[in-house]
Amino acid sequence: MNMTRKTITQKVTNILCDKLGVNESDCCPCALLSDDLGVDSLDFIELVIDIEEGLSITLLDGDLEQVKTVGDLLAVIYSKLNV
Repeated sequence: MNMTRKTITQKVTNILCDKLGVNESDCCPCALLSDDLGVDSLDFIELVIDIEEGLSITLLDGDLEQVKTVGDLLAVIYSKLNV
Protein backbone atom coordinates (compact mmCIF):
# COMPACT_ATOMS: atom_id res chain seq x y z
CA MET A 1 0.00 0.00 0.00
CA ASN A 2 1.52 3.28 -1.11
CA MET A 3 0.53 6.04 1.31
CA THR A 4 1.36 9.71 1.35
CA ARG A 5 2.38 11.65 4.43
CA LYS A 6 -1.04 13.30 4.31
CA THR A 7 -2.95 10.00 4.45
CA ILE A 8 -0.64 8.65 7.16
CA THR A 9 -1.06 11.82 9.21
CA GLN A 10 -4.83 11.59 8.86
CA LYS A 11 -4.92 7.93 9.91
CA VAL A 12 -2.71 8.58 12.95
CA THR A 13 -4.77 11.65 13.90
CA ASN A 14 -7.97 9.61 13.64
CA ILE A 15 -6.50 6.91 15.89
CA LEU A 16 -5.37 9.53 18.45
CA CYS A 17 -8.79 11.21 18.43
CA ASP A 18 -10.69 7.91 18.75
CA LYS A 19 -8.42 6.48 21.44
CA LEU A 20 -7.93 9.60 23.54
CA GLY A 21 -11.20 11.41 22.97
CA VAL A 22 -9.41 14.56 21.83
CA ASN A 23 -10.24 16.92 18.99
CA GLU A 24 -8.38 16.75 15.70
CA SER A 25 -7.11 20.28 16.33
CA ASP A 26 -5.42 19.02 19.53
CA CYS A 27 -3.26 16.59 17.52
CA CYS A 28 -0.90 19.14 15.97
CA PRO A 29 2.71 17.97 15.42
CA CYS A 30 3.95 20.04 18.37
CA ALA A 31 1.44 18.51 20.83
CA LEU A 32 3.16 16.64 23.65
CA LEU A 33 1.66 13.17 23.94
CA SER A 34 1.79 13.07 27.74
CA ASP A 35 1.29 16.71 28.73
CA ASP A 36 -1.07 17.95 26.01
CA LEU A 37 -2.97 14.77 25.11
CA GLY A 38 -2.86 12.96 28.48
CA VAL A 39 -1.18 9.81 27.15
CA ASP A 40 0.13 7.51 29.88
CA SER A 41 2.31 4.46 29.32
CA LEU A 42 -0.65 2.10 28.86
CA ASP A 43 -2.33 4.52 26.43
CA PHE A 44 0.92 4.71 24.49
CA ILE A 45 1.17 0.93 24.13
CA GLU A 46 -2.45 0.75 22.97
CA LEU A 47 -1.89 3.61 20.51
CA VAL A 48 1.16 1.89 19.07
CA ILE A 49 -0.79 -1.35 18.60
CA ASP A 50 -3.65 0.51 16.89
CA ILE A 51 -1.21 2.39 14.63
CA GLU A 52 0.65 -0.81 13.75
CA GLU A 53 -2.62 -2.52 12.84
CA GLY A 54 -3.99 0.51 11.01
CA LEU A 55 -0.88 1.06 8.92
CA SER A 56 0.40 -2.55 8.69
CA ILE A 57 3.79 -1.70 10.19
CA THR A 58 5.85 -2.78 13.19
CA LEU A 59 7.20 -0.16 15.55
CA LEU A 60 10.03 -1.33 17.79
CA ASP A 61 10.66 -0.04 21.31
CA GLY A 62 13.94 1.45 20.11
CA ASP A 63 12.08 3.43 17.46
CA LEU A 64 9.80 4.94 20.07
CA GLU A 65 12.25 5.82 22.87
CA GLN A 66 12.56 9.47 21.84
CA VAL A 67 8.92 10.03 20.91
CA LYS A 68 7.52 12.95 22.91
CA THR A 69 5.22 14.74 20.44
CA VAL A 70 2.73 13.86 17.73
CA GLY A 71 5.35 15.06 15.23
CA ASP A 72 7.97 12.69 16.69
CA LEU A 73 5.54 9.81 16.34
CA LEU A 74 4.75 10.75 12.75
CA ALA A 75 8.46 11.05 11.91
CA VAL A 76 9.06 7.48 13.13
CA ILE A 77 6.10 6.22 11.10
CA TYR A 78 7.19 8.11 7.94
CA SER A 79 10.65 6.63 8.32
CA LYS A 80 9.24 3.10 8.69
CA LEU A 81 7.11 3.57 5.57
CA ASN A 82 9.85 5.38 3.62
CA VAL A 83 7.76 8.45 2.86
